[in-house]
Amino acid sequence: MNVNKKKQKLQGFVVQTSLFPGSKSEHEGFMLEYGNKFVRLRMKGENPFESEILSHYLNEEVEVEGFLMHNLFLAEEIRRIND
Repeated sequence: MNVNKKKQKLQGFVVQTSLFPGSKSEHEGFMLEYGNKFVRLRMKGENPFESEILSHYLNEEVEVEGFLMHNLFLAEEIRRIND
């Protein structure tokens, strides 16, 4: 897995969508929409198939800090932009 070991910050909107359709891993998951791009979003230590933390930020603009691993952003911290 391609892991960028340097901590990064991204800013965007938390959205929910169907991930891995047609597979055994199909589920409603979270993504971060930033600019014209999307990356799967997961909080470190949480279940990859559901997230109580991310559900509180659904459709809100946030800043996340963590690690980008190919097409997954593993967030250690999240905060609302307009708080």
